Amino acid sequence: MALSLKIKNRRRNKASVSGMWGIIKRAKPQYRWMVSGLLFSIIGVFFNLLTPRVAGQLINSFSGRNISQVRLDGNLVMLVFALFIGGAVVSAFGSFLTGVAGEQLVANLRKIVWQKLISFKIAYFDRVKSGETTSRLTSDTAQVKTLVANSLPGFLTSMISMIGAVILMFTTDWHMAVWIFLAVPVTILLVTPVFVFGSRVGRATQDAMAEFTGSSQETLAEMRLVKSSDAENFLYTGVFRK
Repeated sequence: MALSLKIKNRRRNKASVSGMWGIIKRAKPQYRWMVSGLLFSIIGVFFNLLTPRVAGQLINSFSGRNISQVRLDGNLVMLVFALFIGGAVVSAFGSFLTGVAGEQLVANLRKIVWQKLISFKIAYFDRVKSGETTSRLTSDTAQVKTLVANSLPGFLTSMISMIGAVILMFTTDWHMAVWIFLAVPVTILLVTPVFVFGSRVGRATQDAMAEFTGSSQETLAEMRLVKSSDAENFLYTGVFRK
């Protein structure tokens, strides 16, 4: 009874940043790969920010002239191509490094979860479906990898890209930049409820997926009993009722 109350209380607790950071630290990620990948991604962002600025200079060099009078600056053209291709290559290499770090992290995290699972008492396995436990071991740990390898680097690079774009806007045309900034609070007010709703839906989806995996795995394991009892329709409506 006490064990059941403890588990119910744990399920009611919401995820926190400190708890997530504690999970990541326990998995002992390869910080050198993560930091290197972030640095390469940031360098790629700077390349991508410089590309339109240099391309603008190239366009301004022959705008308003006849085609016969146009003389392209070879060095400027090469610089545009170098920035464009270099930014793509550097960003891809940074994503590769963070992906390697994420795979290593999720491997360590699954070892920790597995070691914890095999140390639980029999009462836990009597109450929790095996499929639900398997889903926590595979799907939930993969979500941590997605956070570390994709979401976090993407957030940092997007913030740097936004700051750089703001600086470029003010240096190019500050009147237009002011009008754009006036629309930012309205956009935030419209987008914030969507993010909150998405977070709730994501959490509910993980729980529902774990429950569905547990039910389907137990049903498939007892398929002979299902066939002998002629309970296919009952199981179909029971599993997909929600």
